[in-house]
Amino acid sequence: MGLGSDEAWLYMPCPVTSTGCASNYRSASNWYHRYCEGMLKIDTSLDILCDDCGTAKDWKDWRFKCGNENHKFYEYATDELDFIHALGTAMSLKAHSPEKRRVVMKIINKISGSLC
Repeated sequence: MGLGSDEAWLYMPCPVTSTGCASNYRSASNWYHRYCEGMLKIDTSLDILCDDCGTAKDWKDWRFKCGNENHKFYEYATDELDFIHALGTAMSLKAHSPEKRRVVMKIINKISGSLC
C-alpha cells in the first residue's frame, strides 16, 4: 500500500513514560500492528493505520507495548504530551522530504491543538 500524501510512517520511541520507555529516544523505530504485523502509519486526521490489514483508529485509541523489560507484556495508552514528544523528536529526523516534514508538523500541530 505505502504512504499517501497526508501520511507518515509511525516512527518513534515508545511513548509511554510510566514504564520508563519514553526517556530512551535512541530506541526509535517503526511500529507494527500486533495482529497482522503490518507497518503502522499516522495521517493528518490523527488516525493510526495498519498498512497491511487497513485497521484504522484515532491515535488515542491505540495502546503501545515495546521490548522494555518493564513493559513488554502489557499494552498501555499514552497521553498527548508524551505522544507529541516521542513523535516529534523521532519522526522529524525520519521525514527527509519537505513534503513529509509538512505532514509531520501538521500531525504534531493538530495533536497540540487538542490540548487547548
